[in-house]
Amino acid sequence: MTKEKEREDNLEVLCNYDLATKELFEHILKDRKENRAARDNFRTIKVDMTRFPKWNDTTVDRYRSTFHVFDVSADGFVDFDEL
Repeated sequence: MTKEKEREDNLEVLCNYDLATKELFEHILKDRKENRAARDNFRTIKVDMTRFPKWNDTTVDRYRSTFHVFDVSADGFVDFDEL
């Protein structure tokens, strides 16, 4: 194999590596953005008290606190692994 061919092969491997790395990080960033949006939505969600007439703000806060105990990753979801 000539040195020129070796350089071309190395360059191709590096380009593929860069592309794969970029795709991986784009996927990770997308997941993080979705998790953050879900977490922010969960924190700001308001409970329709007319649906639960016996509940008050204290009850809602207690349920929310209990949820946070199980939501270890703080992503706004209780995943199977967190149970």
